[in-house]
Amino acid sequence: MAFYYEVKQEFGEEQYLNLPTRSHRVNIAKLRSSSHDLRIEMGRYTRETGNNYHVKKACNFCSDIKLLEGFAELPFFEEPILETEEHALTECPKYHGLRSNLTENLKSLILLKKYSAIMLSHHLPEFGKFLKDCQILRSSSRTPTNT
Repeated sequence: MAFYYEVKQEFGEEQYLNLPTRSHRVNIAKLRSSSHDLRIEMGRYTRETGNNYHVKKACNFCSDIKLLEGFAELPFFEEPILETEEHALTECPKYHGLRSNLTENLKSLILLKKYSAIMLSHHLPEFGKFLKDCQILRSSSRTPTNT
């Protein structure tokens, strides 16, 4: 819910609900409500405890999951890079190509983490398309796991 509070700062009708493209509305709604398939959310539903709990939330692209699983119980283990909403939107190199295709203004809002400003701006259609493209990229590169 922490991400939701960054996005939702005023009570009222949300502009993204008026977007003409259903998939854009759906992807924005999923991001806002944390009902997406990023590992931070999917990892919440595992029965793991301790450091392995964080491994289930680690970014597949930025972390070697198999290696992390082997080292997770060691005392010097550092927390892996988690696949959070913020990581996926601003940092993960997996989505760099998609971010680089955005208009400079929207790219700046994303990198400055001004999510509430995006929700109130004319950039919503472009942001919705960006999220849809991220979802397609994530789905196409997903590898089966034993989790």
